Amino acid sequence: MASQKRQIGICASCNVEGELVGRNLHQNCYLRHYRRGTLDQFPKVRQPARQQSSDRPLVSRQETTSLRREEFARLRKGGVAVEEAGTRIGVSSTTAWRYEAALIETGWCPPARRVCNSPEEIDRIRVALLAHLDRYPALSFSVWDLTRVIDPLHGRTVKNLLGRLASAGLVEVVDGRRDPQSPGVRARRYRSVAGARQDHAQSELAVAS
Repeated sequence: MASQKRQIGICASCNVEGELVGRNLHQNCYLRHYRRGTLDQFPKVRQPARQQSSDRPLVSRQETTSLRREEFARLRKGGVAVEEAGTRIGVSSTTAWRYEAALIETGWCPPARRVCNSPEEIDRIRVALLAHLDRYPALSFSVWDLTRVIDPLHGRTVKNLLGRLASAGLVEVVDGRRDPQSPGVRARRYRSVAGARQDHAQSELAVAS
């Protein structure tokens, strides 16, 4: 039986050229909109995908990411929440928070972001950080992982406290893994000192045996 001819064209959702599976969408985009119940906004087509989308400019993945970051920045500066902005541009919650981190690194400060100067509040965040790390001694966390769990409005305070706790020997700094979408960036990660002690004890037992 003859195989079905592949349709190559510009995806109506992400605007990137590739193989289309239906409604002028890539497979990933098709599934994403199907799960969200937004598939009907892309009409069914019978004409060849390349003919329908020939008037659209070809956009590389790098350019698409850049456009998404720009749109994310525009939405955030307009007051849209982080995860809602991610949903609107079609990225996951994790990616949205990564975009948020990059946006803050440029010097932009979210409207809801507060400067934490209260000793009581700083102590509350410190206790929460240590409790969370001790609860999961086998795991390591980035600053943004912990910020989302402890207090999304005090990312800088969380980062500063982690540095102090590491200097005091209360938490361990772990070499970060490279982000596939940002290969030039290494994210520092942190974990409980109890977890480090457990790993050390296990390694000593392995050597002794």
